[in-house]
Amino acid sequence: LFSKAFEVVSECPVERDVKLIGTHDGTFHCDEALGCAMLQMLPAWAGATIVRTRSEAELAKCDIVIDVGAVYDHSKLRYDHHQRTFVSTL
Repeated sequence: LFSKAFEVVSECPVERDVKLIGTHDGTFHCDEALGCAMLQMLPAWAGATIVRTRSEAELAKCDIVIDVGAVYDHSKLRYDHHQRTFVSTL
């Protein structure tokens, strides 16, 4: 199903050679699990490390952030739908 192996960590690696997908820690929910899986299936994100944290400092190091951080901004690759300003739907 996934073209490359990936790992899940709680802090961003100091040295890295793969992209980082940031999402929240704690209990898994369907939305971030699906989002991470869909990204991993894309060639550009295959093998990316998933960083599970709520630390803004750690999330700022990630290449893309989904379902955490209270920011929805495509230009910054930040996709959280849990804030009052989120109004986009398909």
